Amino acid sequence: MRQPAGFSLIHLVMVIAVIGILAALIGEYWPGKGSVVYASTQRLANDLRYARHYAISHEYAVRVTFNSSAGTYQFTRDSDASAISFAGQQSSTVSLDSSVMSMSLSNLPNQYVIFDNDGKAYTASGVALSSNATITLSGSGKTGRVTISAHSGAIVTPLIN
Repeated sequence: MRQPAGFSLIHLVMVIAVIGILAALIGEYWPGKGSVVYASTQRLANDLRYARHYAISHEYAVRVTFNSSAGTYQFTRDSDASAISFAGQQSSTVSLDSSVMSMSLSNLPNQYVIFDNDGKAYTASGVALSSNATITLSGSGKTGRVTISAHSGAIVTPLIN
């Protein structure tokens, strides 16, 4: 007896199940809103690195002030609070992308960090970071973290969750 040509219902269900599993796995890593959080985290880290380098090369302290509720941060000279505009920026204030829903700070009690002319990080004039400071950006189910080393002032960005 000959078997009929074509696929059975069981074959069709198995193919749909495999496609569903692959879609679920790939969807987690598909570019989208989470990539905006990643880009914002990388920009923040690069801006902090630049502020630290700027302080070292210009030999004066640079303050980065965070406004968590507005989703912004600003660069100023620590001594006289005059604004600093970095290369390629029109303003000393940087706004996070609107997809970034929250910015939280840990170990930065005054909502700012100061980099001195040696690149060290401070929470206030003359008060060095006692432990690493972390700035956390969240949005679209993704979280990015930027860590400022208490020991050296170096900026570290681990992977996005």
